[in-house]
Amino acid sequence: AIFVVGYLLYSKYPWYKDKLKFGSPPIKLSRVTENDTQLGTIMWLNENSTQLDRIIVVGDPVLYYRANRLPANKYFSALPWHYLPIDKTATEFVDKKPDFWAIDKLYKERLITSWRAPEILKFIDNQLLNYKIVYKNTEWEIWKKI
Repeated sequence: AIFVVGYLLYSKYPWYKDKLKFGSPPIKLSRVTENDTQLGTIMWLNENSTQLDRIIVVGDPVLYYRANRLPANKYFSALPWHYLPIDKTATEFVDKKPDFWAIDKLYKERLITSWRAPEILKFIDNQLLNYKIVYKNTEWEIWKKI
């Protein structure tokens, strides 16, 4: 099991690889490395939003910490078991609508391929109807409330 977790961290989130080397100094999750796929997303959020803006991350939740932003509501992680039942989640998103969505496109694909949770993907897509895409790189998208 530990090898599977290590493989997933190293292959899906390469910046963990630089942080979790054996014999390295203490881990500093906020330090940016050259392999950091979140860097552009963090920079965009820091330049185009304030700390009062609330976001939802569909991907690695460490992005909240690294971008110094708080989640819009208690559904800060888009894991299938966090969003179910959908009706309660939908009510929370109506009451506490995020200003921005930061979406890891690979993570979103895994909602279908690995977790087999098309209802979560459909829910996210329906939420994004009231947003427009304002930033995109190879892995991440940022959507802003219209």
